Amino acid sequence: MTAPTPTGLIRILHLEDDPNDAELLSMILADEKIPTDIHRVATRNEFIAALDKQSWDLVISDYSLPSYNGLKALSFIREKLGDMPFILFSGTIGEETAIECLKHGATDYVLKQRPARLVAAVRTIFSAAEERERRKKFEQELQRSAAREKEMEARMLRMQRMESIGALVSGIAHDLNNALAPVLMGCGFLRSIPLNNEAHQIVSTMEVSARRGADMLRHVLAFARGVESKKSPVQLTLLLREMEKIARDAFPKNITVRAEFGTNLWPVMGYATQLHQVLMNFSINARDAMPEGGQLTLRAENVQLDDTATQMHPEAKPGPYLLMSISDTGIGMSLDILQKIFQPFFTTKELRGGTGLGLSTSLDIIKNHGGFVTVKSRVGEGSQFNVYLPALTAPAGSEAELQLSRVPSGNGELILLIDDEVSICEITKAALENYGYRVLVANSGPEAVTLYAKKLNEIKLVITDTTMPFMDGEATSAALKQINPTLKIIMASDSPLAKNAPSPSGNIDAFAPKPYTVEKLLTIVHEVLKQKS
Repeated sequence: MTAPTPTGLIRILHLEDDPNDAELLSMILADEKIPTDIHRVATRNEFIAALDKQSWDLVISDYSLPSYNGLKALSFIREKLGDMPFILFSGTIGEETAIECLKHGATDYVLKQRPARLVAAVRTIFSAAEERERRKKFEQELQRSAAREKEMEARMLRMQRMESIGALVSGIAHDLNNALAPVLMGCGFLRSIPLNNEAHQIVSTMEVSARRGADMLRHVLAFARGVESKKSPVQLTLLLREMEKIARDAFPKNITVRAEFGTNLWPVMGYATQLHQVLMNFSINARDAMPEGGQLTLRAENVQLDDTATQMHPEAKPGPYLLMSISDTGIGMSLDILQKIFQPFFTTKELRGGTGLGLSTSLDIIKNHGGFVTVKSRVGEGSQFNVYLPALTAPAGSEAELQLSRVPSGNGELILLIDDEVSICEITKAALENYGYRVLVANSGPEAVTLYAKKLNEIKLVITDTTMPFMDGEATSAALKQINPTLKIIMASDSPLAKNAPSPSGNIDAFAPKPYTVEKLLTIVHEVLKQKS
């Protein structure tokens, strides 16, 4: 079986002083249709020059030349070019000499008296080379496959860790929601009774903090469950006023706080908790820049950006923006520091425990809200951060406005409240009764079914938690619907999906996102009760 013909043009350097023998070599290979590009050299200098000029696939050399020989040429090749194929093609070589050449690394030797064997030698060399190339490619592919498999395995492990973390976070968030629910409900209950100004301010601060904690938990749960939170209209005046109060109360007394807000500020579409984080990060940086005291100024105003302004800020688009400015009279920053402040982990506060993540996180939040930030600062002259956020100029309702509206009351309707958390049951019962409802409490699904069976003609509405031992909210709702298919049921859930997701069994009339405020719960209860059966 003959070896396959090599593919592609074979570049051969032929060391031969006899033109006739060189012609013989060319004819032999041409007759066998082996595509070659043969270059003949006759001396040592020509041989070395040719090797320096370009690369070759094969060297074929006579053994005896006037001032050189094949063994010396072979030694030079092995020293300079390693394992390049080398064939001795000679009429004077004897068996001992041939063996010596093979010992020194010759690939093969062919007698000129038997030229036909040269074709087989060339084909064998290049078949072996092609086989080595195929093997090399196969090994490389195996290595790539092993690397891909290892990468996939690492990704799978990361996904499994993320799933575990997600499950852990969901469990913790659920417990924290249950802990926050009585706080929020209690604040709403306290605001319904007469309080002096100081007590009212304390309750308001508690409620704002609890709301922010609940909002954070919703974001954490949404992330852990792969759900994207929805933005809503945010009135930044409230956030700025709160930041002003925090700065006055918590910052050193040698730092004065000034607030300047324009009238009728436009709202922005976003996440109130994240924007509060931006304000907090910039304000804390301003505080740290004034170790000897100074002035922190918070400003907000409506601005309209035109094409000229957007040319200066590539991230901006023409239109209405709300501009927030946080400035200080502190130590300022050099140009070198200014260029690095938004890089993750860059900090000038190593000795004071800075992480270098506050400003980079703030920038990510601002960009996520479609905005951009500019900075002005000079050493010894303070710094000013200007945050531009796309504004909503059309009227937009908000949850805050809903909460400020009149809270609906009950008319003595009996409500069955089901929750395994005793504290939630106590505060929710007190709040509902304070607004004109009567309340029965059950701490489990079976207890609720038993109570309802006794009072089914009186109970107008059921409020049940989602997650309970033995019988969860869905199972409890299904059991109650078996007794009375027209019974109205509200499911209290801490899931970000609950608000818009239908009940799997169709037994739920509405969802109440936990932790809820008194106003939110009363509004949902009122809406469900007025629905026609």
